[in-house]
Amino acid sequence: MINEDVKHALLNYHKFKGWIKSCEDEIEVIETKQIKTGGSIIRMPEQPTSNSSKQIHWIMAKDKIRKKIDNYNYFIELADDFIKSVPPSSRCLVYDRFVTQMSYEELTKKYPYSERHIRRKIDRLIERYVDKR
Repeated sequence: MINEDVKHALLNYHKFKGWIKSCEDEIEVIETKQIKTGGSIIRMPEQPTSNSSKQIHWIMAKDKIRKKIDNYNYFIELADDFIKSVPPSSRCLVYDRFVTQMSYEELTKKYPYSERHIRRKIDRLIERYVDKR
């Protein structure tokens, strides 16, 4: 894991959650199509029919989507773990920046720091987190 992984996880936290929902919806659509064409495959026929080849295609598509979901969950857990590891004195700042998605301008109004100071503070927290892991 590198600093960029943590930054990527933090900056895209809400996007990952949305993408997971989208992927879950895709799986639901695929499962609906599977049920309409004969459900799941119990055993593979010797000569696959077009119906069974569709089933195989849908199973593979679901596996691919599940892998995407696992990847998105990894980044969400990484962001959550980072936020929990931040000292309480800085946790609100990090939470406001990445979870509530406050801009740096809003943060400078809320906290007694300049934008540059906030950026450096967050970068240092990320470096410490990565070094510990």
